[in-house]
Amino acid sequence: MKRIALITLFLAALIFVPGVWADGGEMAAANVLAANGRTAEAIRAYENLVSQGMDDANLYFNLGNAYYQNGELGQAILNYRRAEQLAPRDGDIQHNLALARAQAPDQFNQTPDTIVTIFLADMADWLTLNETAVLTLLLWTVLWLALLVVRRLGHGRSRTLLKYSLLPLALLFLLSAFALGSRLQTANNIKEAVIVAQVADVYAGPGEQYGSDFQLHGGAEVALYQTRGDWAQIGAPGTAMRGWVHGGAVTAVSR
Repeated sequence: MKRIALITLFLAALIFVPGVWADGGEMAAANVLAANGRTAEAIRAYENLVSQGMDDANLYFNLGNAYYQNGELGQAILNYRRAEQLAPRDGDIQHNLALARAQAPDQFNQTPDTIVTIFLADMADWLTLNETAVLTLLLWTVLWLALLVVRRLGHGRSRTLLKYSLLPLALLFLLSAFALGSRLQTANNIKEAVIVAQVADVYAGPGEQYGSDFQLHGGAEVALYQTRGDWAQIGAPGTAMRGWVHGGAVTAVSR
């Protein structure tokens, strides 16, 4: 029982504090600016909320819309991605993100189509990281409660039915735990990022003296491996393209 309690506490620790909701008055004022076509002012108002530590799907969605209307595709995709992380099942976010992605000059296959990656992608499309942690904790708790009940029940039909239900329950828990572990490992090791500059020269090393190998354009979704001074090492998913860009040309999706 002590081992069960420790594992349960460990899983509970993975459930992060929910994002802070944006102040309604300031958000409404920024929305009015956007509705009246004062896009640049709306962007400054939304970014001010972000700088205050506000973390809300509607805030990022509205900011993405403002950047999209302002012709800043990279910033639009970045903020739609941030909104998606907080509300992956929101149809409006998915629609606008798909629309913006379709206009990005550089598009890469994010992951190879294997059973594992499709499963992980579907989980990410349906559940946030927090929700995946909650689901894993819930399945773990139900599984061990069911085991305890089976041990206490005498022989009979109820015990047999409950015993056979343990296998699919254990399988669901393992799948959920695998998805959670994979997402945490990805979040810790490789950051997802977006090129926010209109055009970013990609160099062989962290400095212009290394020479530019190729260019990426605003809206390109890349992996961010490391930063070194004013430079960031990035890679294009599904390709061998890797190099260094000025730090201001790329921004991580996760804040």
